[in-house]
Amino acid sequence: RAVISGGSFQFEITASPGAEFPSMPMFVGDRIWQIPQRTLKFLITKTVYAVAQNDPRAALNGALFRIRDGVLTVAASDGFRISTANAALSAENGQIPDAEMIIPGRFLGELLRLLRDSDDCIPMLLGRKHVIFTVDSLRFFTRLLDTEYLPYEQFMLVCAKTEVSVSRALLLSAVESVSVVTEDKLGGSGRTHIKLDITGDGIALSSVSSGGSVSGTVPAEVSGPDITIAFTCRYLLDALKAVPEDCAALRIRLNSP
Repeated sequence: RAVISGGSFQFEITASPGAEFPSMPMFVGDRIWQIPQRTLKFLITKTVYAVAQNDPRAALNGALFRIRDGVLTVAASDGFRISTANAALSAENGQIPDAEMIIPGRFLGELLRLLRDSDDCIPMLLGRKHVIFTVDSLRFFTRLLDTEYLPYEQFMLVCAKTEVSVSRALLLSAVESVSVVTEDKLGGSGRTHIKLDITGDGIALSSVSSGGSVSGTVPAEVSGPDITIAFTCRYLLDALKAVPEDCAALRIRLNSP
């Protein structure tokens, strides 16, 4: 037992022998990359929101890190949406080894809290079944998800019939306003969708739930046929919030309702 005293308080806590603690892994690996903290923070921020939570498909509970030809691509999906981001890596010796790994989403959320908007590089060390990031004096370790990731490229839109150019700030504000009456926001049992009627006049947004109804319009430049499409409001909000704030205009591409 361990006894801890402080001030007028005394704690007696059940303890176990230190020898029974699981052995720490060997912090070694066969491949290493130096990644600027700003770059890693950007890639995780733009994708981690789409990682599934406790999905029976193990791969979806993590994000795919794929390094090919000096470019790091991060992809995440929960089966309903896909988010990807990529950035070019640099190496002093000109050699950037290729690799592919699935890192648990919960680990990435914790790692994100440690990263700064700095160009200082941190090492990412890949072992046989684990990956290690070293931030300052902290070694952050996790086991990888040992499974195949879904072929997300097959679900990415290749060609579009309708293209929309719209202000990020205006669309985000409009979707946030519509979300006020959705069941997700009110805590209802249903899942109210947000409907977008996209025409040459712009985007008309609307939603109806047990808590009320809302409608509004956002100016936009539209090319191609009119289209009506609906989304889970939270999913659309997550995507819009992940867009960098300095992005003035969004391009939305659609091919069917």
